[in-house]
Amino acid sequence: MITCWPSLYAPAHGRPASFRALILRARAPQTYARKDAPPRFAAAEFRDGYRDLAHFERAYAIVLDIDDVATRAQIVDAFPGVYVVAYTTW
Repeated sequence: MITCWPSLYAPAHGRPASFRALILRARAPQTYARKDAPPRFAAAEFRDGYRDLAHFERAYAIVLDIDDVATRAQIVDAFPGVYVVAYTTW
C-alpha cells in the first residue's frame, strides 16, 4: 500500500491506495493549472494518514527525483533487474 494526499497542503488527509491504483492513475495523466495543485503520494504507510516522521510506519519502494533529462533506456540500464516505474511531473 501507498499513501495519497489530496494536495501538498493537506498532510493530515492521507488515505491508503494500492500500487495498482497508482499505476492506473499514472496511465491516465491529468493537467493541473498550478505546480502545487496535483495530489501527492508516498510509497510508504503513515499512521492515521498523517505525513510526517512521527507517523511513518514503513516504506515499500525507493522514490527518486531525477531533475536532469533521462531517457527510458538510461533509467532501465541504471536499475537492472529492478521493477521501475518512471513518470514525469511539472
